Amino acid sequence: PISQQLFFDDLDVEIRRLLDPAGESLAGDVILGQETSDDLQRFEIADSEGAEAPSGPSVPAAQQPLVPTLRRPGSSHGQSSMPWKYFLQISSMILCVWVVTTLYCMINVGREAGRAKLLQGGPWPHDFFAPSALACHEQQVLLGDRFAVYPGRIDQEGLSVDDAIFSTLEGHGFEWGAIAASAQHLFLLQRDGHAIHEFFHGAVQRWEVSLADAVHAMSLLSADLARQHCAQKSASEADSHPWAILAAAGHDVVILCPRRGHGSHGSHGTLYPRRWLPQAASQHATVAVQMPSREHLWLLRSQTLANPAEKSAKVWLVREHLQSGQMDNFALPKDRSWAPGLCIRNSSVLLAAYHPRDKSPEIWHLEMFD
Repeated sequence: PISQQLFFDDLDVEIRRLLDPAGESLAGDVILGQETSDDLQRFEIADSEGAEAPSGPSVPAAQQPLVPTLRRPGSSHGQSSMPWKYFLQISSMILCVWVVTTLYCMINVGREAGRAKLLQGGPWPHDFFAPSALACHEQQVLLGDRFAVYPGRIDQEGLSVDDAIFSTLEGHGFEWGAIAASAQHLFLLQRDGHAIHEFFHGAVQRWEVSLADAVHAMSLLSADLARQHCAQKSASEADSHPWAILAAAGHDVVILCPRRGHGSHGSHGTLYPRRWLPQAASQHATVAVQMPSREHLWLLRSQTLANPAEKSAKVWLVREHLQSGQMDNFALPKDRSWAPGLCIRNSSVLLAAYHPRDKSPEIWHLEMFD
């Protein structure tokens, strides 16, 4: 027992010797305790020159209370509340970032994307049917391939196609690249893009296009827009035509107005450019054009691939506000061959495509967000 007591006495001396430097570092300083409003003790290290040493027996360094971390000078918060206030500030900042990001996504997704839906189609006219042109008039849908033009209708079940109303087997010796239609007229764009054939009441009229670039996409303007852009004060009722063509040629979009030759009532005429739409010009390929009203211009565009090794190009639908110049973009699925032509119906767009991998025609219905 005596040896054990001596051992613990020696150990206590060593511990005190190790703790002496800590006590010496605090020599000359006074630890003052001040009671705060929340009944907690706040400890501050005061300079020994400006404070008096407390009376009473000295406290060994090993038994002195731990000194808390010093607060920032001038802080109005108690030491116990500082950690959770830091977390509160960081959490509030993160929450604000999330709210701003959510609002940005809600606004821009509605303006840059639509809800595309693949409609059920068929039965198709034949096993090798690949839509190469699309046009609409009121509730009627016209689909064309290399051989014929087929009328169709859309119902709750999808798209159904009827028998052909026009076919190359009937003796028409040309291939078409796009179609347009009105109540009694059918327009076919010749494949080379330099002539448009008008079919009405069993008659055929050929219209030469007075443009240097070939036309690769077209649509029919409404009667009101045709009169607005193509009316001529000197034209007689016999020479006036209640229609006009909106065409994409090269990188430009132009309105074409029909005009017959003087004294000519034969089967030929000329389409002259009347108005160019410079805001619609683009370096990308224009697959289809449509202007349903004076306010909006619709364009189906495909990315021009700079590298021939790239196999799939981005395709998107553009709605341009003619007055403000604002453009809304609607991304479309890639890896498809999109047919020239758009059908605008209230707040939706109808598109036709062909999926080469699946070898299947597709009819897409795009619901637009304003």
